[in-house]
Amino acid sequence: MALEKDRTCLTLFLIIIVCQSVCSSSSGLKHKGTIKTIKTKDGEVIDCVDIYKQPAFDNPLIKDLQMSPTSYPNEMKDESRSDIKLFQNWQKYGECPEGTIPILRMENPSNHTEYPSPFINRDQSSLIRRSPTTGREYAMISDEGTNYYGASAWLNVWSPNVEYGELSAGKMTLISGTLRDFYDNYNSIEVGWTVYPSRYKNNKKPKFYIYWTSDGDRKTGCYDHDCNGFVQTSRALTLGGTIDPISTYGGNQYEMFVTIFKDKITGNWWLQFYGENMGYWPSTLFKGLANNATIVNWGGEILNDRSSGHHTTTQMGSGHFSSGSFRKAAYVAKMKVYDVNLVPKDPGYLVKIQSNQGCYDVNIDHRILGKGISYGGPGFSSTCF
Repeated sequence: MALEKDRTCLTLFLIIIVCQSVCSSSSGLKHKGTIKTIKTKDGEVIDCVDIYKQPAFDNPLIKDLQMSPTSYPNEMKDESRSDIKLFQNWQKYGECPEGTIPILRMENPSNHTEYPSPFINRDQSSLIRRSPTTGREYAMISDEGTNYYGASAWLNVWSPNVEYGELSAGKMTLISGTLRDFYDNYNSIEVGWTVYPSRYKNNKKPKFYIYWTSDGDRKTGCYDHDCNGFVQTSRALTLGGTIDPISTYGGNQYEMFVTIFKDKITGNWWLQFYGENMGYWPSTLFKGLANNATIVNWGGEILNDRSSGHHTTTQMGSGHFSSGSFRKAAYVAKMKVYDVNLVPKDPGYLVKIQSNQGCYDVNIDHRILGKGISYGGPGFSSTCF
């Protein structure tokens, strides 16, 4: 009996140990270091986590906390054409105390993307020519040809129809890589909005998200706080949180102003949302981006599973092509890139990236304030099948 009891205790002990190491990131469990929890009527659960116990500090490459940048881009201004600034739904229900950061509880966290998204065809000479890959489709504009130390843009936010298991996003991405080994080892960081029902509890509302990889999506590549990389410093916003309000066709337009820039002293890549310092990707995560970016992309992306035997009905942007007038198509306005001194400049050599023009398209749009683009499309149709 004593021996059997000891075996039972040992089994329970092992279960506890396994759950501590594995279950902490599984569906819906409270995050380590939680001080307070906020729940919304829509089912979002936000844990206010001790800033020093956030997931990033489980990464041995990340040791110190930098609370604010040592340098900022020049002439950074808050000039929105939005009818009102965006906010996140959970903010109606409370706020996280000082010394904590808000982290969304996830039912389906992903430590690595299931859909690698290569950026080039190995046989082509330009880094910005993407290969036609199964699944991912793009309507984007790419700037290439120099070294970039940051970028910014205004993206209007929509709630496109998205089939379950797929996604639709509007985003800005900074990429670093060389032609010789780009396909396998590019570094990238991105920010934007996404509708991704299978990831966010079947919620079809747009979410504020980030993504990064340090090895061409081979072993790293994840969203938000799913893996230990991004260090959050703001207690005002949560990654993966619902964005509200959203743009309406022919009606009010609501934008998000996002900036990514490289700290001159620490080398960390800082993320700002409406000028709020959200946090940073430590330079120690990267090789290429430890120095600078070599490509900047703006525009839309969808995932096409062809689950019905034809092209997906998942929409991009507003669900309408770029030829739609202002207030009818998705757009990216006032696109900027930053030089080594963090001086903002208009992007230079722009090239379209269109996976399937009959489904989704992108065009430089002179109706948009500053250097801007319109993009989007309906998915499955008479020109997309």
